Amino acid sequence: MASINLSDETLNAVIGQAILGQLTPEGRETILRDAVKSLLEKSPDRYGSGKSRLVDAFDQAAYTVCLGLAREFMATDETVKVEMKRLLSEAWVKMLEDRDDVVRRLASAMSSVFSEK
Repeated sequence: MASINLSDETLNAVIGQAILGQLTPEGRETILRDAVKSLLEKSPDRYGSGKSRLVDAFDQAAYTVCLGLAREFMATDETVKVEMKRLLSEAWVKMLEDRDDVVRRLASAMSSVFSEK
């Protein structure tokens, strides 16, 4: 017997069509409505943002695009790169001026990480 090799994408499309072909219009409507409802519901997990999965997806996409643009901007514009290094250097010096505050914040951050586990 000869075997047929299908890509995952093609196999998923065939299975999807086979399932949809067996559903009544009401069944399709119910599945679509439930899928949209699921995307719009707030994230139920403990570490979720409290936003819907759809909003989280858009937020993540916007963050990813902005991060890429910022990296590109920083890598290609020498003036921005020099100025950012100067600002970070000043911020580092300023942060270390109040050593007790830095130690307190580090201890707080460390304790919150260990208390979550």
